[in-house]
Amino acid sequence: MEEVGFDMKERAFEDQYLERDVNGQLIRLYIVKHVSLDTNFAPKTKNEIKDTRWFRIADLPCHRRDTTSQLKLNINPKAFFMVIPFI
Repeated sequence: MEEVGFDMKERAFEDQYLERDVNGQLIRLYIVKHVSLDTNFAPKTKNEIKDTRWFRIADLPCHRRDTTSQLKLNINPKAFFMVIPFI
């Protein structure tokens, strides 16, 4: 909850996540179902999260030099550095 201001306790399960080792650091991406597109995320950490919004998986870059997000969303692929390992 601290990262995005959203309490997922009622929607997430401890065993439903993807896990990757990124440069020696274990990163988890939790799978959370039934979150409304109208959900208002309110990051509580300062200078860590620039923006929160929904994206189609097909529009996300697969690697840092993938221009998919630049062409479709006008967003530098490097902005997705925490998501790329899971795509």
